[in-house]
Amino acid sequence: MESQLRLKDICVKAENKVILSVDEFALAKGQVLGLVGENGAGKSTLLRCLSLIEKNSKAIAFYEGEPVSNVQLIRKKIGLVFQDSLLFKGNVEANVAYPLKLRKLPKKEIAQKVENILNAFGLEDLALRSTGFLSGGEAKRVCLARALVYDPSILLLDEPFRELDQKIRKEVESLLFSYVKANNITTVLVSHNFDEIIRYCDELAIIHQGKII
Repeated sequence: MESQLRLKDICVKAENKVILSVDEFALAKGQVLGLVGENGAGKSTLLRCLSLIEKNSKAIAFYEGEPVSNVQLIRKKIGLVFQDSLLFKGNVEANVAYPLKLRKLPKKEIAQKVENILNAFGLEDLALRSTGFLSGGEAKRVCLARALVYDPSILLLDEPFRELDQKIRKEVESLLFSYVKANNITTVLVSHNFDEIIRYCDELAIIHQGKII
């Protein structure tokens, strides 16, 4: 199966100590991979390497089989969602539109993409609501919509549902992974919840003390 993204010879050091060492890590197109490991094992560091934003990483990257020469271009194909729902001041619509405005898309195209993703995540009625008045589940859906509005080919999720209660968590998970599967988005999910991993992931990778085992 063709890889969407492949990194070779990953090595990350902090204070002259190797904290992540992986010979090769590849993501197949459309794969949903679960990444598990104890706290401090290197999960978040590996995600930063995969997103090509880890400054201390030494790795050779390939995207769709070709060596990555333009890192900024590939970064634009990657969506990131973290545990905390970090939203800007303003309304839901403005938050979701922000990545598209950074890419300087035409206003009409921005409006259409925002409308589509808000509908996909059940946020159409909240478009003009201030982010300060959102529930935890609503805020998380906005974060996910913002990460997906520019049609990334890869989505990296670092324990995105951890702050949600069980009922809301399942609702948000279902929305997200239905969208991921329907759009064939290559996804990595970091989670301590094995039920979540089993339910949504095609494969499992375990990281221990900075190494894949």
